[in-house]
Amino acid sequence: MSAEFESNITSVERIKEYCQTNTHEAAWIIEESRPSTEWPDQGNINFVNYSVKYREELDFVLKDININIKPNEKIGVVGRTGLLT
Repeated sequence: MSAEFESNITSVERIKEYCQTNTHEAAWIIEESRPSTEWPDQGNINFVNYSVKYREELDFVLKDININIKPNEKIGVVGRTGLLT
């Protein structure tokens, strides 16, 4: 019983720590950044010097990507953690 009780207390401590120390995600919808109702008007995706990271304090996982994906074109992105198609 004492081991189970300790496990439950540890869970509560972790939840409390996550709530206090981790930054929260951005709002799901940002009204001033929403695209127009006519969007998309063409099926083209263009990335220019695009970089992304999993968290603010981590290094970039994609760096300065330049790609133009034309309508009906299929692409695949392969990385260390898996495949995205």
